Amino acid sequence: GISWGDANSKCGQWCPSGEDTDCPGGMGCFGNTECYYSEDLVPTQTPVRVTEAPVTRAPIAYGDAANTRFCGVSWGMASAECSIESSCPSGESDECPEGQTCHGGTSCHLLDLIEKSNKQDVPTPSPTMAPVTREDPSNNRFCGTSWTDAAENCTLDNHCPGNECPSGKICYGGISACNAYDLTASPTKQPTPEPTRSPSLTPT
Repeated sequence: GISWGDANSKCGQWCPSGEDTDCPGGMGCFGNTECYYSEDLVPTQTPVRVTEAPVTRAPIAYGDAANTRFCGVSWGMASAECSIESSCPSGESDECPEGQTCHGGTSCHLLDLIEKSNKQDVPTPSPTMAPVTREDPSNNRFCGTSWTDAAENCTLDNHCPGNECPSGKICYGGISACNAYDLTASPTKQPTPEPTRSPSLTPT
């Protein structure tokens, strides 16, 4: 096959020696597939696929490259719109919708998406926007299309203490001219002094 997944799904040409020279058309020989070859077959020696029982796949390790493979019309779209449903761990575009291909090495990770999905069912307290201290580095992080844009438009709406920004924007740090602590601190109202009454003149 052209890949392990291709060989595993087609079970086409058997390569008993384990060498790529047994395969036609520049294909490679892959082992440990779900295919099975019987010695009782006719001389054409066409492999047959085992269908008696499903094979339980071993869990994918976190560092496995398969976790970063997702479908998309381009690598950028695969990274920007990645989801559990668009994952293609085998690396084969056959797993993707029509018009999309499988892209590897994206900025997304399948196991992280699964963990995030599982956590959505657990209620979490609303985050407190007010920073703990003014010196906290997260106070100087703001979203923008560029560092300059983030610095010029630093508001609470653009504050990104957790590095999360809307689509099309990036969280930039080190914007020392802005501090979310100052934006969230409520001004202290000075107490209004009571009016001083004029003394009443006592008749003599």
